[in-house]
Amino acid sequence: MPVIPLNDVLNNAYKKDPVEQASITKFKNELSTLLDGVKNNPNEREEHHKNRLSSFLQKTWYEPDYYINTYENVDLVIHNGNKSQSPVGVIIETKKPGKNPEMVSLNNLNVKSMHQLLLYFLCETINFYPLISDLCSLLPAPQSPVPSP
Repeated sequence: MPVIPLNDVLNNAYKKDPVEQASITKFKNELSTLLDGVKNNPNEREEHHKNRLSSFLQKTWYEPDYYINTYENVDLVIHNGNKSQSPVGVIIETKKPGKNPEMVSLNNLNVKSMHQLLLYFLCETINFYPLISDLCSLLPAPQSPVPSP
Protein backbone atom coordinates (compact mmCIF):
# COMPACT_ATOMS: atom_id res chain seq x y z
CA MET A 1 0.00 0.00 0.00
CA PRO A 2 1.48 3.38 -0.95
CA VAL A 3 2.10 5.85 1.87
CA ILE A 4 0.90 9.39 1.17
CA PRO A 5 3.20 12.10 2.56
CA LEU A 6 1.62 14.36 5.18
CA ASN A 7 2.12 17.45 3.01
CA ASP A 8 -0.02 15.85 0.30
CA VAL A 9 -2.81 15.00 2.74
CA LEU A 10 -3.23 18.35 4.48
CA ASN A 11 -5.25 21.03 2.79
CA ASN A 12 -3.07 24.06 2.02
CA ALA A 13 -5.42 26.28 4.05
CA TYR A 14 -4.35 24.43 7.22
CA LYS A 15 -0.69 24.98 6.40
CA LYS A 16 -1.24 28.74 6.37
CA ASP A 17 -3.04 28.83 9.72
CA PRO A 18 -0.59 30.09 12.38
CA VAL A 19 -0.02 27.97 15.47
CA GLU A 20 0.89 29.64 18.74
CA GLN A 21 4.10 28.51 20.47
CA ALA A 22 2.11 27.84 23.66
CA SER A 23 -0.06 25.31 21.76
CA ILE A 24 3.00 23.56 20.37
CA THR A 25 4.61 23.38 23.82
CA LYS A 26 1.41 22.05 25.39
CA PHE A 27 1.10 19.41 22.65
CA LYS A 28 4.76 18.33 23.08
CA ASN A 29 4.37 18.04 26.85
CA GLU A 30 1.14 16.05 26.66
CA LEU A 31 2.54 13.79 23.92
CA SER A 32 5.61 13.14 26.04
CA THR A 33 3.38 12.23 29.00
CA LEU A 34 1.34 9.87 26.81
CA LEU A 35 4.39 8.13 25.33
CA ASP A 36 6.13 7.86 28.72
CA GLY A 37 2.99 6.28 30.13
CA VAL A 38 2.97 3.69 27.35
CA LYS A 39 6.72 3.00 27.63
CA ASN A 40 6.70 2.75 31.45
CA ASN A 41 3.59 0.54 31.63
CA PRO A 42 4.01 -2.04 28.84
CA ASN A 43 2.12 -4.77 30.70
CA GLU A 44 -0.96 -2.68 31.48
CA ARG A 45 -4.22 -3.64 29.84
CA GLU A 46 -5.84 -1.88 26.89
CA GLU A 47 -8.21 -0.01 29.20
CA HIS A 48 -5.29 1.70 30.98
CA HIS A 49 -3.82 2.97 27.71
CA LYS A 50 -7.23 3.99 26.40
CA ASN A 51 -7.66 6.26 29.43
CA ARG A 52 -4.24 7.82 28.78
CA LEU A 53 -5.16 8.45 25.12
CA SER A 54 -8.46 10.02 26.15
CA SER A 55 -6.66 12.32 28.60
CA PHE A 56 -4.13 13.32 25.92
CA LEU A 57 -6.88 14.19 23.43
CA GLN A 58 -8.85 16.18 25.98
CA LYS A 59 -5.87 18.18 27.20
CA THR A 60 -4.43 18.97 23.78
CA TRP A 61 -7.42 19.82 21.59
CA TYR A 62 -10.90 18.88 22.62
CA GLU A 63 -11.74 20.01 26.14
CA PRO A 64 -14.15 21.76 26.88
CA ASP A 65 -15.84 21.90 23.46
CA TYR A 66 -16.05 18.17 22.73
CA TYR A 67 -17.06 15.20 24.87
CA ILE A 68 -14.75 12.15 24.78
CA ASN A 69 -15.69 8.81 26.29
CA THR A 70 -16.62 5.25 25.46
CA TYR A 71 -19.85 4.78 23.56
CA GLU A 72 -21.75 1.48 23.54
CA ASN A 73 -19.12 -1.06 22.37
CA VAL A 74 -16.75 1.53 20.91
CA ASP A 75 -13.45 2.08 22.74
CA LEU A 76 -13.45 5.88 22.42
CA VAL A 77 -15.51 8.44 20.56
CA ILE A 78 -15.26 12.18 20.20
CA HIS A 79 -18.69 13.74 20.07
CA ASN A 80 -19.46 16.78 17.90
CA GLY A 81 -20.31 18.75 21.02
CA ASN A 82 -19.63 18.84 24.74
CA LYS A 83 -22.46 16.52 25.76
CA SER A 84 -22.78 12.74 25.51
CA GLN A 85 -26.01 13.25 23.52
CA SER A 86 -24.11 15.08 20.75
CA PRO A 87 -23.62 13.10 17.53
CA VAL A 88 -20.49 10.97 17.29
CA GLY A 89 -17.82 12.65 15.17
CA VAL A 90 -14.76 10.42 15.59
CA ILE A 91 -14.54 6.69 16.34
CA ILE A 92 -11.32 5.34 17.88
CA GLU A 93 -10.48 1.66 18.27
CA THR A 94 -7.63 0.94 20.68
CA LYS A 95 -5.51 -2.11 21.36
CA LYS A 96 -2.79 -2.81 23.90
CA PRO A 97 0.50 -1.30 22.68
CA GLY A 98 3.17 -3.55 21.28
CA LYS A 99 3.16 -6.11 18.52
CA ASN A 100 -0.56 -6.70 18.43
CA PRO A 101 -1.72 -8.76 15.44
CA GLU A 102 -5.24 -7.29 15.82
CA MET A 103 -4.05 -3.72 15.09
CA VAL A 104 -3.95 -2.08 11.68
CA SER A 105 -0.54 -1.67 10.08
CA LEU A 106 0.69 -0.34 6.74
CA ASN A 107 1.09 -3.93 5.58
CA ASN A 108 -2.20 -5.32 6.85
CA LEU A 109 -5.58 -3.61 6.96
CA ASN A 110 -7.53 -6.87 7.16
CA VAL A 111 -7.45 -7.18 10.96
CA LYS A 112 -9.89 -7.15 13.86
CA SER A 113 -9.43 -3.47 14.74
CA MET A 114 -10.31 -2.37 11.18
CA HIS A 115 -13.30 -4.71 11.11
CA GLN A 116 -14.51 -3.22 14.39
CA LEU A 117 -14.06 0.36 13.14
CA LEU A 118 -16.01 -0.38 9.97
CA LEU A 119 -18.79 -2.08 11.94
CA TYR A 120 -19.06 0.83 14.40
CA PHE A 121 -19.03 3.35 11.56
CA LEU A 122 -21.77 1.51 9.67
CA CYS A 123 -23.90 1.12 12.81
CA GLU A 124 -23.52 4.81 13.62
CA THR A 125 -24.35 5.77 10.03
CA ILE A 126 -27.45 3.57 10.02
CA ASN A 127 -28.59 5.02 13.36
CA PHE A 128 -27.97 8.60 12.22
CA TYR A 129 -29.63 8.17 8.81
CA PRO A 130 -32.90 6.26 9.34
CA LEU A 131 -33.44 6.03 5.56
CA ILE A 132 -30.36 3.81 5.28
CA SER A 133 -31.73 1.67 8.10
CA ASP A 134 -35.04 1.37 6.25
CA LEU A 135 -33.23 0.40 3.05
CA CYS A 136 -31.11 -2.17 4.89
CA SER A 137 -34.24 -3.79 6.29
CA LEU A 138 -35.44 -4.37 2.72
CA LEU A 139 -32.35 -6.38 1.81
CA PRO A 140 -32.63 -10.17 1.89
CA ALA A 141 -31.01 -11.94 4.83
CA PRO A 142 -27.45 -13.15 4.13
CA GLN A 143 -27.24 -16.72 2.94
CA SER A 144 -25.08 -19.22 4.75
CA PRO A 145 -22.00 -20.11 2.69
CA VAL A 146 -22.37 -23.75 3.76
CA PRO A 147 -25.41 -25.55 2.30
CA SER A 148 -27.74 -27.16 4.81
CA PRO A 149 -27.84 -31.00 4.73
